[in-house]
Amino acid sequence: IAPMVLMMLQLKLAVFNRPALTSQFASFDISNLFAINKIEFSGPYSLGVIVVFTLGLYLIYRLAYMDKEEKIFKAGDNLLINSIVFMWMSTALFPWAAAEKIPVIGSVVSSVQFPTRFLTIVQLTGIALLAVFIPMVISSSKTSEIVCFILVLVAVYTNLGFIEYTVIGDGFAT
Repeated sequence: IAPMVLMMLQLKLAVFNRPALTSQFASFDISNLFAINKIEFSGPYSLGVIVVFTLGLYLIYRLAYMDKEEKIFKAGDNLLINSIVFMWMSTALFPWAAAEKIPVIGSVVSSVQFPTRFLTIVQLTGIALLAVFIPMVISSSKTSEIVCFILVLVAVYTNLGFIEYTVIGDGFAT
């Protein structure tokens, strides 16, 4: 703790005094969101196929059952909206330059160094949406088998590279 306290007393921290628009330069295109399992050392740079399919399937399911008003749909809708907003904030489509000019919000927005970190929140809300969505699907006998089959198929497909690497490649058996 002592070295950290000394550095904080001696150095000028410039968290809120950085040049404008660096958030816009650090964000990326929408096509990167839907890349299959693109993970770098600094964090996830794609949502992952399971999260993308969950968001899409829930949206289709919710549009099909628009007239139902249940508590579980409220939770799912909130998670879907949060996922979409944070996805938008992680891309270059978010108006970072305009948001930084707003007096109170600008200081908070300008402190965002890497908007791609919002993808972690999207992944968490997507997984939570999956946890909300599975009981919905299982309770509906018409769609339960189809949706569960699609999710299992996607899970197996996304892990084929890992399975191939560990079983056939440099992993366990060569």
